[in-house]
Amino acid sequence: MRKLIVMLVVVATAINLVYWLSRGDDTPSPVDETVSNRDGADEITTSTPARTVKLEGVPIQVSAAGELIVDTRIKQLFDLLASQNTEEPVDHWKHQILQQFQSKLPPAALAQLQDAFDRYVEFNLALQLLPMEGAPNLQAVLQRVQTLREHYLGEYAAPMFDDWKALEDFTHQYLTLMTQNRDDSATLAQLESLAADLPEPVQQRALNMIRHSAEDFAVDDMAALQPDAYARMLQEQAAVTLIETTLLFDEPSPEFMARYEQYSEQKRDVLLSELSAQEQQEKLATLRREYFSGSDVLRVETLDRAEAF
Repeated sequence: MRKLIVMLVVVATAINLVYWLSRGDDTPSPVDETVSNRDGADEITTSTPARTVKLEGVPIQVSAAGELIVDTRIKQLFDLLASQNTEEPVDHWKHQILQQFQSKLPPAALAQLQDAFDRYVEFNLALQLLPMEGAPNLQAVLQRVQTLREHYLGEYAAPMFDDWKALEDFTHQYLTLMTQNRDDSATLAQLESLAADLPEPVQQRALNMIRHSAEDFAVDDMAALQPDAYARMLQEQAAVTLIETTLLFDEPSPEFMARYEQYSEQKRDVLLSELSAQEQQEKLATLRREYFSGSDVLRVETLDRAEAF
């Protein structure tokens, strides 16, 4: 009996040993687990980089998902297209000009580019009304431009004008150097050097400011005898340069104006109502969306502003 018990214990021990050895073969080592987790993390975090497409020589970025990556180059492209089409009103070509990029951009990116361009056009039209609001004091213009930019361009405003702060800084340097000017050639050379250091998308506007100043260098007597008037003149010139555009605007289409007349009739009723000023503006915003869509809503806002002057 004792021998039988010993034999059973030996057999049970052997069975357990075989079982645990077999389990040990199937269990991955700690090193294997670490490698597996690391490989998995690489697979999750690695993303396809954006690609760059040259449009009219301007590098435009498109995401892996086929969407437009908005940055200052978009504004540079729009400024370039505007400078190339100065003879024909922008409303005649704004919905055709971007179709030349159809083979280079995914549909989603092209649609975004068109939306951004439509808003860019309306923003530039709104800027042309600024002189009607009063003398173009530089600081007031900068603040007003920022407000209009955020309203008309919406989510595109910040990335498209990320380099605008550098242009504003240059403008203040321009005013300082011009008012302290003692040597025309040296001042001009210094301004051109500062302009060359600016981000490329805003360099041309800075150079335009310098070019417009060519006549100002010849008014030394005014600068000496009437320094305050000279400083105001420089500020006005700088302000005009910041808001000028090469886009040509014309009367809206007859179809647009027919809808605008219908809208205007109801607008008059709203303005004559007993609603509060805020309620009137909310009602007018609703009316605009009833009669118009897309960037045309912004055009109506601009026309309403123009009527106020």
